[in-house]
Amino acid sequence: MFNFFNKNKFKLVLLGIVLVSLWQISFFVYISKWDNIDAYLPYRYFISDYLWNGHFPFWNSFQQLGTPVYSDLQSGAWYPITWLLILFGKYNITSLSLEIISCYIIAGLGFFKLSNYIHQNKKVALLLGLSYALSGFMVGSSQLLPFLIGLAWLPWIIYSSLCFFNEIKYKYAVLLATFMALCTTGASPNFIIVLAYFLFFMFCFYIYKYRKDKNKMYKLILGSFISLGCSIILLLPYLNAFYEFSPYFNRLEKLEYARIESSNSFTISEYISFLYPFSVISNAEIFKHTDLTLRNGYFGLIALIFLASSVFSYKSKYFKPLVFIALLSLLLAAGAHTSFYKFIYKLPYLAVFRHPSFYRAYFILSCLLLAGFSMNNFFNNTFSQKKINLIILGFFTVNLIILLVSITQSSSGEISSILTKLISAEENFEGTLYSHIAINSVIVLILLSLWWLLTKKTNYFFATAIILVLDLFIQTQLSVPKTVTNKISYSVVKDYFNKLPKEINQDVVYSKLNDNSLTENFVKIDGFWRNLSTLNKTISFKGYNPLKFREFEKSEDDGRLDEAISHNILYFENSELTPKNINIGYNSFSGEIETLKEEKIILNQNYHHLWSANLDGETLEINPYNNLTMVIEIPEKSNGKLQLEFKSPRTKYAIIISLLGYVLVIAFLLKNKE
Repeated sequence: MFNFFNKNKFKLVLLGIVLVSLWQISFFVYISKWDNIDAYLPYRYFISDYLWNGHFPFWNSFQQLGTPVYSDLQSGAWYPITWLLILFGKYNITSLSLEIISCYIIAGLGFFKLSNYIHQNKKVALLLGLSYALSGFMVGSSQLLPFLIGLAWLPWIIYSSLCFFNEIKYKYAVLLATFMALCTTGASPNFIIVLAYFLFFMFCFYIYKYRKDKNKMYKLILGSFISLGCSIILLLPYLNAFYEFSPYFNRLEKLEYARIESSNSFTISEYISFLYPFSVISNAEIFKHTDLTLRNGYFGLIALIFLASSVFSYKSKYFKPLVFIALLSLLLAAGAHTSFYKFIYKLPYLAVFRHPSFYRAYFILSCLLLAGFSMNNFFNNTFSQKKINLIILGFFTVNLIILLVSITQSSSGEISSILTKLISAEENFEGTLYSHIAINSVIVLILLSLWWLLTKKTNYFFATAIILVLDLFIQTQLSVPKTVTNKISYSVVKDYFNKLPKEINQDVVYSKLNDNSLTENFVKIDGFWRNLSTLNKTISFKGYNPLKFREFEKSEDDGRLDEAISHNILYFENSELTPKNINIGYNSFSGEIETLKEEKIILNQNYHHLWSANLDGETLEINPYNNLTMVIEIPEKSNGKLQLEFKSPRTKYAIIISLLGYVLVIAFLLKNKE
């Protein structure tokens, strides 16, 4: 046991600090907020509810006239960690909290691994791992679970790719495939598309590098195909599900450039977050072009100082590529605010991103690795203490000037009000940009002074580690009320999930979909609002999900949706007739019909070709109705039960192949473990 703790002491320290820094979530005090609660939690709850009722989660009839949730790229439908959590029961607020915390832990450990590979120093790796896990992106965008997942697996993917391309061992090719599969199934597609470009350029670079060594080139090409093949096998259910929905998907076309121009970008005004992350959550007008949760680019005061000093210590082969990636990331993050983005807009699949600010993730990663070079030299006493003192003095002087200016532009009452609300974890604290900067600059001055004093009393690593942990903890606590948690008790929300309906609501089958009374009996709670119909298992045309049918989105504007929702879930085009005993099932609908002549019956759900219709053993054809919902031609003199069902026959085979793939991959990696 002692050997285990001694061998993993840095990782365990990292784990402990991350958990304590996010104590509101990790110790189950408060809940997460916004999209995590209102979108990703209901999606995952739906999946677990179907599975625990013995049905595969193909079709969610409880939002937007029905969506194929198994095809939703951000629902967690194919993410192994989500499935692992579901094994212990229906997905609820506990599951969400654990999945969120897992992202911070995976991110920190991944960056520890990557940094140790590049800098060969576990002390540096610990500090950089903490800085990455608690960076402005991770804390500021905490409400966007797919973004957290993307950040979590990013350093693991870069680590395994560097290992593979440098050492050309097949185990790293398989490892890369595994991490890519984990990231793809859980993260926002933005990350996957950019990583695909990154890996392609790396492949081309190393092909050129090894062009005179035929053996290495052969192994590189073979290993790349092995990695690609493993990825496809592991991702087979995910790829199949997306392929089956792709004819209807509303997000495959390029966004209009005008729309990108108005989307969330990370520009010069947000660069202030590199030093004062608290300032960008103010209501200042200069930040209004970017959402509150997409403005923070902080990667730590200590890392920023060592980044500034890295210009004196760039001997690594990674230095110039990292500088290039950092600068390129800033350009991309600015979105349409620079002419450079017009070129990127033309590249395949890069014009579907609505949030250019996500590129700041690569800037943060690059800057932290760059900071590690001088940090490494500092801890090894090969970097001049005098240079560090001059940099600290420079930062101190600049901060002191900024503090004095900010105080003259702020009132003591305003600063006091902000601090009071922060202490009580209130989200709605108001304040000018200057008051936020004043608070932040005082913290920076105190930390710089403490660091300078500690370096006189103790060794450099311990002094730096203390200040870095204090800085990250304080900055996280400043952001938590705004971007991480709702001040809603975890215990209250946990109890809420015990009150949710166990069965699908059948009381609404003869109600018009636009009948407001459908929501009267919903089990409600603060923090949840747009996907209550999913949680309450009630058919609906409402709900929030970026996964929309193209025709559904168009129908919202052209009147087809209004016409559709003026009917109930299953109705005859001839309104004089009414199906009897309508039932909403899991991935199915049914009703008893009786007609003497040919009739058309409408299923008031989005048209998808995988729906089938059966009338007492006879298969009927399903076609689009108004290019929106579905129509079934009923033969004359029909009398019996109409069964409508959504099936994806390929999915079960894809799951089996993928599971076998995971088993073989794990066995291979264990066998080749160093």
